[in-house]
Amino acid sequence: MRTYKDTIILGLKQVTNYRFEMWLGSVTRFIGLGGLLILWTIIYQDNKQLNVREIISYLLIANSVREAVDAQHLKLSKELIVEIKQGTISSHLLRPINTKIFFYFRFFGNRSINLLFDLLLFFIGIGINPPKSVLGLVLFLISVVIAIGLGYCFNVLVGITAFWTTEASGLRNVANHIIKVFSGSMVPLSYFPEFSKNIILLLPFPVLSYLPAIFISSKDISFENIRSLFASLVWLLILIPIVNKLWLKGVKDYEAVGI
Repeated sequence: MRTYKDTIILGLKQVTNYRFEMWLGSVTRFIGLGGLLILWTIIYQDNKQLNVREIISYLLIANSVREAVDAQHLKLSKELIVEIKQGTISSHLLRPINTKIFFYFRFFGNRSINLLFDLLLFFIGIGINPPKSVLGLVLFLISVVIAIGLGYCFNVLVGITAFWTTEASGLRNVANHIIKVFSGSMVPLSYFPEFSKNIILLLPFPVLSYLPAIFISSKDISFENIRSLFASLVWLLILIPIVNKLWLKGVKDYEAVGI
């Protein structure tokens, strides 16, 4: 039987491991972002028509927003998958709380250091290329709010697949790569072929990275980006009830197997 001392030691080990993973993740992230900046600097040397200052600013803002709304690695979904697989989610389901919201705010409460890094990258980005208009700032704020909602939906959708499958990590990795490409965090969507760009802008991914960075740094707001923002809002309104319904279905199936 576990003693009180053993419980304290186990808790300290878990906190230490979490902090180590958090710092290691931050270092890995900066290495990846640094490699991306170096890549675009090399591209600039071969194509002097590019504005390297705007590109660097865009990458810093876009990646900081995507990480802040947890659309970069879907870390919240990982916590959900682990809790469901280990059965520890049962104790939370028995409480008179909204379990999804509880996980969401617990997760963000534990990653305050990462959020500080995100803010630092964001302010460096707007320092390199300051906002051009009040309208752009307003649209940026609206897009971030929508991005937070969609980031939450994607995390829960991926996380609750653990209710029905024994290995949901593979789906999480697939979702990560899809978001990475279609959110515009690696390559601005404006560099995509016109046909592909118009299709991608109607998907829910650009608001996670591309649209906030474009709105806050561009002087002229294009109609296609406004349309993409509206499409993102529609996606959010569609996904919220779907997420809630699938969550209830997953909890019902989870209880049915007697875990």
